[in-house]
Amino acid sequence: MRNKQQIELLVLSDFGSKEEVKKTNVSLQEIQSVMDNINWEHFHQVVLSRNDYDWIEVGGNLKEDGLACIFEKDNEQFVIDEAPTSVKQMTEILISYFHNDGEFLRKNKFTGEKEEKKKKEEESKRYNDWKRKFEQESKREKKASIRKFLLASIILILLIFVSYNWFTGELQFFGQKTGYTKAKIVNTQMQHFGRGKYFQIVTYEFDYKNQKYSGKFRAGKGIGKQEVGGFVRIKFSTINPNRSLMKGVYKN
Repeated sequence: MRNKQQIELLVLSDFGSKEEVKKTNVSLQEIQSVMDNINWEHFHQVVLSRNDYDWIEVGGNLKEDGLACIFEKDNEQFVIDEAPTSVKQMTEILISYFHNDGEFLRKNKFTGEKEEKKKKEEESKRYNDWKRKFEQESKREKKASIRKFLLASIILILLIFVSYNWFTGELQFFGQKTGYTKAKIVNTQMQHFGRGKYFQIVTYEFDYKNQKYSGKFRAGKGIGKQEVGGFVRIKFSTINPNRSLMKGVYKN
């Protein structure tokens, strides 16, 4: 059955920074032609969309970054579990989406990306349950309300302290002696996290007491795209140098 719903085609290059093709009411032949004529030695993304909440994207390159596929349906994004191995496979996925036949879902396994939302909802529920119980207990035990408030405040401060240090990566150094050194970037890899969006996973290595250690960090807009051979400043545990944290980038 031919798909009668209008579909938009978008082709991006240079990790989403350049728009090369944008066409509404695209045909199957145009999709096939675009996929055949892209130089997949370089990074490209091809997006088909029916609307802002119903779209699919394939992209990447045939070199170090590899290929990927992600789609959104009913406000939930799904990422392919096993990366596509060829341009032909990506083209078949787009054709299946165009026909709206669900074939690409039967041939490939996708995982939804609602874990973070579910986690926040669970944390919110735990907090609301705690708040309700605290208020009920306060009504029954007025004399103990001040002590309970102080105890709750101390716990909250500790949780904020631990959460902040966990979020910044500093928690791994708690109670340990640390040092700073210069590390060399040895590998970078672009990782997909949304429609037309990527972030960079950077691997670095450093020497300490005649041994090599390595670590990773995620590069974003704050520090810019990193290149192999560059250098970063890292903090590490002198007791366990496998624990390290990027603290800054050396500018060339």
